[in-house]
Amino acid sequence: MEKDQLIPVIDGDVLHQRMANTRLSRNIGVYQGNAKDNLNMEQVASYYNQDIVVTSAAWRDSDRRARLHNSIRDLRARLEAQKNANQGLDSATISELMGAYFIDIVRLSDEMPDYTGTLTTVFNRPDMPKDINLRDFLPYTGMEREINGSNDSVPLIEEAAAEKVLISLVIKAFGHKNSLYDVVFNPFWDINRLMETAATIRIDSRNDDVIGKIVKATYDANHSQAPVTTSDTRDLRIYETVDRAIDKLYRLFHPQFIRKRIGEMNPRIYMLLNPMDRRKVQPVVSGGLVGAGGLRQMVNALPIDGIIPYAHGIQHGLPWGQVEALDFPGVKENEFYLVAVTPYGGMTFIKRDLTLETGTGSVLQLSREERAWYRIGVTFMDWLIGKTEDGVAYGGIIKGTFPE
Repeated sequence: MEKDQLIPVIDGDVLHQRMANTRLSRNIGVYQGNAKDNLNMEQVASYYNQDIVVTSAAWRDSDRRARLHNSIRDLRARLEAQKNANQGLDSATISELMGAYFIDIVRLSDEMPDYTGTLTTVFNRPDMPKDINLRDFLPYTGMEREINGSNDSVPLIEEAAAEKVLISLVIKAFGHKNSLYDVVFNPFWDINRLMETAATIRIDSRNDDVIGKIVKATYDANHSQAPVTTSDTRDLRIYETVDRAIDKLYRLFHPQFIRKRIGEMNPRIYMLLNPMDRRKVQPVVSGGLVGAGGLRQMVNALPIDGIIPYAHGIQHGLPWGQVEALDFPGVKENEFYLVAVTPYGGMTFIKRDLTLETGTGSVLQLSREERAWYRIGVTFMDWLIGKTEDGVAYGGIIKGTFPE
């Protein structure tokens, strides 16, 4: 890294731009058949199908989003007219409406900081069973040997050399009812806010699957770094503390590549910290610090690929229901985590990303419309968080504390 150049902060804008630069494309589909058929891949014909490409243009307050919501209102009005006339609802209109909902949620999610793909390897497999073996997702192994070339066997690629680890997919869901009260008395009810909330819930939950597990874990002495207290200035103490933490991180062993230390795998290293600490830490780890006598000096930047400021989820602390507050914990002030991203450290398995089921409401509960969103998958973090076994430290994370 060039001197005077700060280690980049990885926030929602940076992640959005990265996706736009790679022209990441997602498929929006509304499928025929019931949920069971679709989840089992028994019915794959679609009513509605569209590929959307991430762009750098803003979405939330854009004219494009306004036009999409005008279309949503027209489609909803068309279906309401069909229902009031006791006509069968037009499947093409329903699928177009569902597709419009999904486009809005995906576009909104693109502008929010989702660190799943930054800190873990993501596997999208709609055909995954409920219980999966990690070995089925790891690379095959093999080696080349010299042979005589006369009736001798060649060494074979091994398909099942890795440790057998079974994990189970889980279903996560949330829903919403549009009540008669909203229709009659609530002029502020807005489908825009509903879609924004759905996108936010998805991002908070995905980040909690990764960062939430990191900050809730317990780290032993081999996976933690105490603050250095002997250097002359705070900047020097911070620099030395993080430098020692990196050295400790490099010396951990990968749980699967058991003969490789993390530092030998050329990892990408990200620092998770509380946003309150960014101002004092970012210049220091980038190589600009105040040394003895108050003189600013430039030293080599520490090998950190990005700083992730994460104090908590987007909705953390907001009221939910009568007594409960939402809880999406993040990094505490004066603490940090160095995360080494290597092949097959943290892994996220997705059978079905956020999916919408919708229907008419319940007459007895006077609800007009009901919606349920769900996703199916699991995030495996055990190898990344690591452990010490038989005196050997495995994993890819060091937890540290900044000095005063």
